[in-house]
Amino acid sequence: MSVTDPLDGRTKRSRWLLVVAASVVAFGVWFLGALGDAPLGWDESVYALRGRAHLDATAPLTGWGLHRPPGLPVLSALIQLVAGSDAAVRLVGLVGAIVTAVASLTLVPRARRSPVAALAVAAVLTTPVLTRGIATGLSGVPSLALLLAGTALWASEVRDDDHVRASRMIAGGLVLGLAFLVRYGVLLPVVVSALAPMTARGVAFPRRMLVAVGAGLVGIGHAVWSIDQTGTPTGVLSNARRIAGTADPGATITAILEQLTSALIGWPALVIVVTALVVVAARRARLDLVDVTLLVMAVAAFAASITSDEYEARFFVVPVTMLTLVAASIVGEAVCQHLATRAAVLGTATLSAVLIVLGALIAPTSLDPRFADLREAARLIATEVEGAPCVVGSSRVPQVTWWSGCEVRPPSDVGVDAWLIESPWNPDVIGTNVAPDRVIDVAPDFRVQRPR
Repeated sequence: MSVTDPLDGRTKRSRWLLVVAASVVAFGVWFLGALGDAPLGWDESVYALRGRAHLDATAPLTGWGLHRPPGLPVLSALIQLVAGSDAAVRLVGLVGAIVTAVASLTLVPRARRSPVAALAVAAVLTTPVLTRGIATGLSGVPSLALLLAGTALWASEVRDDDHVRASRMIAGGLVLGLAFLVRYGVLLPVVVSALAPMTARGVAFPRRMLVAVGAGLVGIGHAVWSIDQTGTPTGVLSNARRIAGTADPGATITAILEQLTSALIGWPALVIVVTALVVVAARRARLDLVDVTLLVMAVAAFAASITSDEYEARFFVVPVTMLTLVAASIVGEAVCQHLATRAAVLGTATLSAVLIVLGALIAPTSLDPRFADLREAARLIATEVEGAPCVVGSSRVPQVTWWSGCEVRPPSDVGVDAWLIESPWNPDVIGTNVAPDRVIDVAPDFRVQRPR
């Protein structure tokens, strides 16, 4: 099915410039205003350390294992080429959110012509699970962005069946494969998106296969690497699955219902979903291949998320976003206006920015405020050692390693030649008979002991 756009070329360019500008400004306000330079969490530090190790082979590395996908540290390393602060390594979330916004407008073509549909997509971008993910250096939002970008690449070609470009189809598959390398938990949605074009009507069969070929190339590369690391093509994935464990689906679903509007979908997007259900009930919904693909991807991601690991809202960013995008597409189709003016485009971009910012600012971060004092203690050590080899005793191993640049071990595993950090996680590790000149008070409950 070919989808035409009634806007002239200049309006199209203005529209996309406004969309990108609104996304950058809105997400940037959230990232800089609501987060600032907050300290990294445990997992964020592990990925940041692995990224640093890509740039400096001598840098200490802790917490890393084969169960962690290799893609995110590569993205982190690219950012650390420019800056290595806590806020900088979280830019993977901000960039991923902007890509998500642009890809969403591509996947819901009505949003490029109808202010109503565009506002529906904007509501999707206000979900708490997405806005919280923007402000973290974790894999959820980057993998979502790559999933949507890869799907958007082939979707734009399949919808314009008069001219299906092979390069776009292969590129879509490669990007989907990269999403898998960033987060193993999106394997099922990647497979769904890669196979969906095979069912496209009006597209020559060899070209239908190209998305699966692109994704398959990445999969083969990962299998070869897995054989090198574990001896089997699925050894790395098996290891990741074993460490993730299995959750109780019933308990997970209960937690989802309890946090549906506070931590997952939020009220603006929930309104869009309910409206879409009304449209479906009235039998006015028309779904094309892309809509069905997004819906199946959402179901696949949800099934994978409720059966692995313990419940955390951030694990559901993919199914929530996919589901609400399909809802936005249904709503946009039902109430679409067939022609948009420049004024309508400008109003849509402005209102979208407002919705995104409001949705983001009401989502509180879950960072432990004590991490700021821990970071101050670790940075004090970094200043004292001035890059020399050092050992620190602390149970917050990845974070202290990231901030201090030292090798970090639990306090019980270090000798008298190591630094010690006394904190709420390691209370009373500094004895009462230590010389006063060896102890530095950092904050209440936080002290640093110099080595002998």
